[in-house]
Amino acid sequence: MPTIHCIPPQQTQSYPLKAVFKSESTTENTQFIIDNLYLGQLGLKEDYAEFKDEARIVVGDLKTLNLILALKKLREDTTEDIGYHTYKWIIPNLGLFHLRMNMLQLIHGAHWGSSETDPPQWDDASTLQWHADKLGNSRSTRSGKEVQAVDQLVRHSHHARVIAVMVDVLKEKIPSFDVKTREVDRRVMEKWLGDQEDSAAFDIVIDHVRDRLFETPSDIDTDPELDDEWQNHIRFIQHVRPYLLLKWSIQHADLGLIRQAMRECCILFQAPSGGKGNYAREMIRYLQLVDSNTVKPDVADYILLNALVNPSGRADGWYPMDQHLEFINLDIRNGLTDRRSSYDKGEWIRDNVLNIPFMRELKRGIEAAFGTTQGGQHRKKAAYEDIWHVANQLQSVSTQKTRNRVVAHTAPDLYLEGLKAFPDNVFKHNDRQRRAWDVEESIGDTGAGTQTPDYMPDIPLGLFDWEEEEQIGI
Repeated sequence: MPTIHCIPPQQTQSYPLKAVFKSESTTENTQFIIDNLYLGQLGLKEDYAEFKDEARIVVGDLKTLNLILALKKLREDTTEDIGYHTYKWIIPNLGLFHLRMNMLQLIHGAHWGSSETDPPQWDDASTLQWHADKLGNSRSTRSGKEVQAVDQLVRHSHHARVIAVMVDVLKEKIPSFDVKTREVDRRVMEKWLGDQEDSAAFDIVIDHVRDRLFETPSDIDTDPELDDEWQNHIRFIQHVRPYLLLKWSIQHADLGLIRQAMRECCILFQAPSGGKGNYAREMIRYLQLVDSNTVKPDVADYILLNALVNPSGRADGWYPMDQHLEFINLDIRNGLTDRRSSYDKGEWIRDNVLNIPFMRELKRGIEAAFGTTQGGQHRKKAAYEDIWHVANQLQSVSTQKTRNRVVAHTAPDLYLEGLKAFPDNVFKHNDRQRRAWDVEESIGDTGAGTQTPDYMPDIPLGLFDWEEEEQIGI
């Protein structure tokens, strides 16, 4: 994978704070929690100069960010103070784990194939439902709420479709790949790859696969002999690409690739059929913060990097800060589950929450020393056999273009929908922020006559070009 701006590996040190027994559902409670953390537990004073000259980054899910933004707006309108009580020193930072989770839900909703009340489409191999049935995890992925199961389904389905198209290309374009049967044995493919003395033939195959999978999606207006099933396949591959890029770039802390993935996610979230209006608005705000001229480049890098942690210190050991918080919450729930007698749960959390991360490391150390685990270990089944089995059923049939092939579920073109909705949504964002906006020069006509490209396979490096009187800096 090519890199753009990788951060050198560094081990993240995290320190838990005491539990605050307040529901984070109102701006009043949000203000109470912020005051408790900074003034109560960290011991900072309201008159500290750092609240006037510096900033603090707060990572959270979308609900948390919206409450903090609402609190900042409320204080801006109701106080003439400067410093702490304006809360301008807080920079809300989007949790990338929740961003990934919502991308999965977007992909699942667009490609599953039917709702829970609709009859299943057993013969449509372009739907995620068909792939879930073949991979044996339809029960855990039907609702789209189990993140790990849906992530595995999306990745395996993506790999199976790419392999199927690759086998089709080998059969059609490479004379040395001499296979007469419809299904291909995996060992035949491995032998052919091993027999290649250089990468020339393989490069040809990859170019053909890329050309097929990233062709411009069509509709019935542009192609009277439209193949709905093939269109579903290429739309799925193109929708999953930014998710896989986002996941890989987070794991390796490549800030450049994270920005590139987020630009494409931003466009996909704008699609009305995706039903992700809240994240559509938040992505515009967040990209203005970390991927525009509004913020100095080094400060933007600092904000984006603070959304990641790396407790292991490995080069590929990065993951989102909000996922780290979910791990701590899981340890707390497991600690509560381990209590066998009646007890006060609130009192137990109050007494033990600071020890949870350290007890987790102690438990792992003891288990490693004795070579056993408390919960037992289960061997994971190798995924490549299942992926190859699904790919074999797809190749030469489902992944081959067939004229006038119709399916019950047609996946939406999220890129096209998002590109059409994007200018208006940016205009609305700037209108809410009370920024001057030159409609004609910046986004053109946002009415019904907007000329939008049919398809944009590569999102440009800069989606935004706001001009501010002064950049944000720390």
